[in-house]
Amino acid sequence: MSHVDEFSIDGIVFENVTCRMAGRDPVLERVDFDFPLDQTILLKSSLPDQAVVLLEILAGRREPETGRVLLNGMDQALALHSIPTYTGCAFEKDRPDLNTTLLKFLQSKGGLASEVNDALEFFEWQDFGKQKISQLPYSQQKLAQLIFATLKRPQILLLEDPATGLTEAQFLDYLDWIQLGQRSGSFRHVFMTNNHPTAARHLDATILYVEDGLLFLDEVSVTKKAVHF
Repeated sequence: MSHVDEFSIDGIVFENVTCRMAGRDPVLERVDFDFPLDQTILLKSSLPDQAVVLLEILAGRREPETGRVLLNGMDQALALHSIPTYTGCAFEKDRPDLNTTLLKFLQSKGGLASEVNDALEFFEWQDFGKQKISQLPYSQQKLAQLIFATLKRPQILLLEDPATGLTEAQFLDYLDWIQLGQRSGSFRHVFMTNNHPTAARHLDATILYVEDGLLFLDEVSVTKKAVHF
């Protein structure tokens, strides 16, 4: 795996950010927050949809009602325009076309052939490339979506419930894939939600809570040394 993106993301900051969901209390209410970086952040909320909203804001898919999201002091919208591949996202609502083949799906949106081949080899999927997505078990469809999020070697990886729907072995393989990319400078900042009952034991993560319109770090986790998977 090679890392070619010269833009280094060394700061993610919310300034006065407010975001609401229809008919509910605010997910965030005038939040100022400096995100911890170079580690895995596990988002927790008593209302899981709120954690997903935070992922959507970080991905640039949902605009705050007030405030700004800054990357290295640069407005997020400008960063998205200048460097559109700084994030890789895997949301549950982003499902691949069931009628396309696995290979064509992984190659879509400008994925490099070398990156796709590396992924197929790592997951031992060389024999599945010509199969339609609809012919694959759900766990492989989900894993394909998660792999797709990594193919442009983004610095920020945003994952909605990556363990759900996977076998334990598949989830561990995916964590190994992320760790491999991190060694070459990719996936520096990993943010994920996780509703899988056993997945947490495989993660050495800092917990970030989304509750009552606020963001706050777990008091124990925040003292840990920043680590990758």
